[in-house]
Amino acid sequence: MVTLEKEELLNMSITQLKSKIEELNNNLNYLLEKKEQAFLMTQPKASQLKEVCVVGGTRESIFDKYVIKNEKLDPAIDFLQDEIKLLEDYLNRELERINKYDEWEQKVIYLRDTGKTWLYIACNTPFSIRTCQRIYKNYTGKRTIEKD
Repeated sequence: MVTLEKEELLNMSITQLKSKIEELNNNLNYLLEKKEQAFLMTQPKASQLKEVCVVGGTRESIFDKYVIKNEKLDPAIDFLQDEIKLLEDYLNRELERINKYDEWEQKVIYLRDTGKTWLYIACNTPFSIRTCQRIYKNYTGKRTIEKD
């Protein structure tokens, strides 16, 4: 599994962070479905006479196969659950930090995180382009921000 580096996490916008959490949730659901399918293979089934054949040689326990498969899946599932929890906690802290700003400043931050241009943001808020850039710069904590 791939972990997010600290620099990569700090440079993500809120929408990118939500997208990453959703991607990890999809991966987790996939692994949980694989685990459930392996479990269902251990459950009793109705016997079918045409498939009852004796293959000589080895005897394997279906439950042992299930346990072995789970030994491979469980660490990946645990990792994804931990990563999702960390990202959700980080997202909640970021949203709390944004709530410290007033309504218009929140709108500037939201519009910029969704990829809008500075001119569009300035036209939809009561601020000038330079003021919008300053608000976003204070929010991100970066010295310089990209201008478009």
